[in-house]
Amino acid sequence: VKEYITLFTGNTWQRSNSLLPPGVFGYNLNQELPYKFDLNKAKDYLEKAGYPEGKGLPVLKYDTRNSSSTDSQRAEFFRNQLSRIGIKLSIIKNSFPNFLKKAKQGEMQLWMGGWALDYPDSTNGLKLLTTMHMAPGSNSSQYSNKEFDELFEKSQLMINNQRKRDLINKMESIFFEDHPWTLLFYRRRSALSHGNLKNFRFDELISNHVKYWRLKPKS
Repeated sequence: VKEYITLFTGNTWQRSNSLLPPGVFGYNLNQELPYKFDLNKAKDYLEKAGYPEGKGLPVLKYDTRNSSSTDSQRAEFFRNQLSRIGIKLSIIKNSFPNFLKKAKQGEMQLWMGGWALDYPDSTNGLKLLTTMHMAPGSNSSQYSNKEFDELFEKSQLMINNQRKRDLINKMESIFFEDHPWTLLFYRRRSALSHGNLKNFRFDELISNHVKYWRLKPKS
């Protein structure tokens, strides 16, 4: 993950450590991912699964989000990493519309995705893992866990308090146990503005902020 962040983000994005992003209620600053980069351990898992050095394991399919050179380079990065333990990866290049179509139909095996919150609440991120939002909904990974669903239903009706935080922590534990996603990073961006520009506040959640900008009148 560290190598990926260095290569593809210029070492500017933040490595993930929790299911929810910083700034959203439920984000756990002290959470540590229950997995790490370990080639020997990965090889042991493959052998225990009956595929020593990847032998006998079918070729896995990875779908790109679009046909850009960067997306192709990302795919090659993943293929090279998996080849280190004997797993073969077939890269399927898509246009972005075709990628979205496949996601809505639940047709993909492996891919890289992301989510920009529509509103800064845990519900908007956690719903991506609920059965009720499975494809053609936003849960394109087709993950389903009854206990997770029940905790989600309870949490979305609650105000932000310790009880809700405890429910989110429990949901995160279930997520890590089932491992439907491998977390990579939180996106971070920088913005530069002129001193004469008023009402400027850069925010990933607000897409229509330009209408609030004003220029200071000339003296």
